[in-house]
Amino acid sequence: MGVFDSADVKARKRKERYSMQAQERWDAGDRYFAPSMVNPGLPDMGGGSVMNNTVWVEALEAIESVGWVLHTWSTAVVRPALGPTSIPASIAQPLFVRHAVERRD
Repeated sequence: MGVFDSADVKARKRKERYSMQAQERWDAGDRYFAPSMVNPGLPDMGGGSVMNNTVWVEALEAIESVGWVLHTWSTAVVRPALGPTSIPASIAQPLFVRHAVERRD
């Protein structure tokens, strides 16, 4: 991503990257797809706050459009050592699976 890309261009590039990686794993026949999604620099919203993380929504939609189904996921906030450049990051670890196919014997 370019430093001076607009928000729309960055969003499109992110979506393309997630779609491409999901498609590669799908075509390879993988049973599972577990990408790490990082959203750096989120402000501390405090307890009880609700925030729609559009970056993750875009990523989930791009991956599901390939055919993957979200099974479970976990999230964490990583807080680096304190200092003038320390910025916390939210990390999501979704697990996608293929649709179960009914066997006909």
